[in-house]
Amino acid sequence: MVRRGARGVALVVALTSAAAAAQEEGFDSSRAAADVGVSGVYTDNFYYGTDDEERTAALGAVIAPRAEYKAAKGKLNLLGSLAGEFGTFDTPGSADDYEDATVNGALSWLATRRGRLDLRAGFERRHDPFGINRTENAAAHDEDLDIWHALQAGMLFHYGSPEATLNAEVGLSTLEKTYQTNQADTRFLDYRATSAQYALYYNLGAKSSVLFDFVRNNVSFQHAFTPADSRAGNEYRVRTGLRWLASAKTSGDVRVGVYRRDFDRTAANEEGLDWEIGATWAPRARTLLEFRTERASQESYRVDTQVNLTRTAQLGWKQYWGARTSSKLELGRGQTEFIGLDRKDTLYNLGLAVDYALSKSLVAVLSVDSFSRTSNDSTFEFDRYIAYAGVHLGY
Repeated sequence: MVRRGARGVALVVALTSAAAAAQEEGFDSSRAAADVGVSGVYTDNFYYGTDDEERTAALGAVIAPRAEYKAAKGKLNLLGSLAGEFGTFDTPGSADDYEDATVNGALSWLATRRGRLDLRAGFERRHDPFGINRTENAAAHDEDLDIWHALQAGMLFHYGSPEATLNAEVGLSTLEKTYQTNQADTRFLDYRATSAQYALYYNLGAKSSVLFDFVRNNVSFQHAFTPADSRAGNEYRVRTGLRWLASAKTSGDVRVGVYRRDFDRTAANEEGLDWEIGATWAPRARTLLEFRTERASQESYRVDTQVNLTRTAQLGWKQYWGARTSSKLELGRGQTEFIGLDRKDTLYNLGLAVDYALSKSLVAVLSVDSFSRTSNDSTFEFDRYIAYAGVHLGY
């Protein structure tokens, strides 16, 4: 585990070093960008309480800096990014304050006219807020947050060209997630996922193609809840569909097929319809509509559940009202089914954000989001509102 994680960090460092060296050698093009957001935050239900007695309102502040570097020369393209988010709130104590960070690097090499190799690696430090995942309905709010690290790396080889009839992609990737705090309760959630994928594209034209997609994902847990723990296993997805690249108004990727998950230590399995659909549409120059829906899986955080199957749909409307003002409205619905437990949750969310450019590099930001979760077990239901007001400074 440590060696695999070290390789992921080493690859990120190597890509970052390559970016610096490439800049010194004079890439054909390069660009650096940085920005920081500073916001005040209010929520009426900080701990995701299920009734009025458990609701705790809170005020806080969030600072979110980000930096990105892109470079290109000849057959090489490089991207590196670094982002952080730091939050503090007026709830008692400091256990609910957090420091999140993300580091990503990617390198693309056009090895031949028809062959392109993409490498990527990343590191995340994040947290699970009180009241969700392992701490659902938890009475104590003064323990450390559940902080986790995730290391991921992957490679994808694309063979073909836009004018060719057939294109193919072969990829490998790995993800390792480990919890760093409250380990007596969280070490059972550490897991490693290793994926292999193959995709075949039959080009109908320069910007559209029919596709076939196969993915195999192996999930293993480092610590078992019980000797009979059957969360680990293999997932398979076989899909077909259509992909079209950006035209004057639309782009999209539609994949529909079947899903199967086989569990270790048991003959039971889960299978059914599988899909991943995303599309954008710009009916007018200042309007952009986005839609995304998919069926996915979430690794279980409960001893009585093998895996959580999710079905989500999200609709977004972005509108530019003038040179200075823009808005984005998002509407979403997600359903989670806990396999092995008779529980189904449905989450609804509605969000509105408005940006106003005070200057070329300074933007005022205001957003309001509402969340409502219903369940066939009422002890897991909650309503929550959260509002942000602040500024965004970019370079």
